[in-house]
Amino acid sequence: MIKIHDDVLIINHSDLYTILGGKQIIEIKIPLILLSQNQQHLFTSHYNYQKLQSSHTLKLLILQIISEYHYNTTINTTLFFDILQLLNTEAYVTHTKIYKPIICSQSTPLNNIASYINRYSLQTLTSQHLAQKLYFSPSYISLLFIRYLNVSFKYYLTSLKIALSIPELLLTNSTITSIAYFFGFKNYYNYLTHFKNHLNTTPLAFRQQYNYLPNYPNIHINISPIEFQKRYRR
Repeated sequence: MIKIHDDVLIINHSDLYTILGGKQIIEIKIPLILLSQNQQHLFTSHYNYQKLQSSHTLKLLILQIISEYHYNTTINTTLFFDILQLLNTEAYVTHTKIYKPIICSQSTPLNNIASYINRYSLQTLTSQHLAQKLYFSPSYISLLFIRYLNVSFKYYLTSLKIALSIPELLLTNSTITSIAYFFGFKNYYNYLTHFKNHLNTTPLAFRQQYNYLPNYPNIHINISPIEFQKRYRR
């Protein structure tokens, strides 16, 4: 659990998160497809909010976007790319392998389970398998995921596999069926069903969207503009 007050938190691709007790929150979602084209090594990297030095500047850029979004029908997309440039300059961290989220909950057993899943994510994992390897009961494992992450073990594992399949989907010519099998799904239709449940689109449509990305991205903002302007427009 991460507690922040009047600050910026970056949620990366593959991260699973829940907002608890949040008030006056501004959530801006940058399309993964746009990020991957703007940052060549996106999938072997992440953005660390703790490295961000210009959070106030970032807030001002967001405020400008919100003002345009609230009062105009068009948005100056250069502001959007200014945000990307700031994040790439200050918060960008590279890895030698595909980025996988690290669970930092208040439960050490859950953190250990998540770490094990990251190491063996391409294998067929079940709560029974983890119970044998880590000496926890399957019911206890399920309880940990519900209590601390508010999702089931199965949902967490499936969402991780979907996230890990995206680089293969976007950056290779592998067939969708072969990708499905490689990441442990029973067949193409099983992968298709879970992909649509998580991303509201099909793997094929997602791949095609990447190949035909528009010059001006859609900006999705979840906000109460008046609240934010009262707080930061001084």
